[in-house]
Amino acid sequence: MEQERDRRMLEEILEEQRAITDAYNACADLCGGGAVHTQMMSLLHEEHQIQHEIFAEIEKRGWYCGEQAGRDEIDRVKKKFAEEGRRLGLPD
Repeated sequence: MEQERDRRMLEEILEEQRAITDAYNACADLCGGGAVHTQMMSLLHEEHQIQHEIFAEIEKRGWYCGEQAGRDEIDRVKKKFAEEGRRLGLPD
């Protein structure tokens, strides 16, 4: 019971951390540049680190078990992003 409570708590914290990261990302996008932009990018990096640490704890406790992608899945995703890049006019 306590373990389930801990799991729910960490999952909720991770979701909140994702929201915080999204907010910092939006602010960093809106900063014109200079010192403010540099500081926002630094804060965004710190928030990503916190998010990574929370996720690592969830994974360490065995509450998240990601699957290894197969070669076909990797190729499919690569193709999808390459097509999107070409659509946006990005270089290969």
